[in-house]
Amino acid sequence: MHTDRRAFLRVMAEFPVGVTRLDAEDGQEPSFSGTTVNICAGGAKMIAPADVKAGERLRIEVRFAQPPFLVFTDATVTRVEADEEGRAECALRFDDLDIYIEQRIVRWVFSEQRRVAERRAAVRVPVEVPAWCEPAAGGEQFKARTIDLAGDGARIVTDRALVPGDRVTIQLDVDEPAYRVACVAEVVWANMVGDDRWAYGLRFHGLDRPTQRQIVDHAIANEQRRASPAE
Repeated sequence: MHTDRRAFLRVMAEFPVGVTRLDAEDGQEPSFSGTTVNICAGGAKMIAPADVKAGERLRIEVRFAQPPFLVFTDATVTRVEADEEGRAECALRFDDLDIYIEQRIVRWVFSEQRRVAERRAAVRVPVEVPAWCEPAAGGEQFKARTIDLAGDGARIVTDRALVPGDRVTIQLDVDEPAYRVACVAEVVWANMVGDDRWAYGLRFHGLDRPTQRQIVDHAIANEQRRASPAE
């Protein structure tokens, strides 16, 4: 079994947990239900409605999702803090976890991290700015206007005819927050939106990570503003 738990990647995840106390004291509930806050192959953080103490030993059943599977293991409570609602927020260390189960959790965590990253990259923010494009195969530069941006691509409108599979180099500047996009982009779909005007979906290739992060942060901040109730 892996001994350096700090080396395990941890992700946010809310899963139901069935808990049985291995050394229940008089007056304590012998079993209760909790919910994970985050999890890795070495342990988890769990919200528990019952009184839990550091050093306490538990037997837990964690119900993973996407794909669904069960993990049964003994765990030791290493730290306890009270959350805002007065419940116990417990740090758990998995004890004697089977190597097969450990590896399955590791695979699930990496898959979940990739899924979250892909979902974040696909969040779009409305941005209307001029974009300068040039066919990667050669040809005259042409002007377009963006409709929106995401960490993995953009939608643009232009009068230049393109077809899915075409590649262009694209450059554009966003003012607020300030960042510049310059990379190769591939046309993945095309729709006519008026006389001699086309809308294109572009997929970025080779966009540097700092710029991708700026776009994603911009898009998420926009989503949060939209979700916030008006004052």
